[in-house]
Amino acid sequence: MEQITHLYDKIGRAQIMAAFCVGPRVLQHHAALGVLPSTWFAGMEALAGEPLPRELFSFKAIAP
Repeated sequence: MEQITHLYDKIGRAQIMAAFCVGPRVLQHHAALGVLPSTWFAGMEALAGEPLPRELFSFKAIAP
């Protein structure tokens, strides 16, 4: 959760909400879960202007 809220602070919650057409409750929900939707990865990286840790996003793992 702490890493996600730090990322929100770095990028700006208003920018994230506008980019993904979501409200503050959606951001709170994902912060509480401790994981962001994988579909947000490219957009969040673009907003951050730097590579982001993939483990913050809900990518599916490769099957063993």
